[in-house]
Amino acid sequence: FTAAPNPDRARYIADVRQSAEAAGFPWAFWDLFDGMGMMDDITRALDPAMVEALGLTMPPT
Repeated sequence: FTAAPNPDRARYIADVRQSAEAAGFPWAFWDLFDGMGMMDDITRALDPAMVEALGLTMPPT
């Protein structure tokens, strides 16, 4: 998963989430770290693109 550029990974997550929601089925995202995670493996900072792909908003700074 880490070989794909971040925008492509975020687009994939957004597509899967939107498809699940359109079909009316619940979804969950369990990958905080790793190649498809919503946080950086080293800094533990949230990835804004992945947060947006999940339909969430970044917390205030």
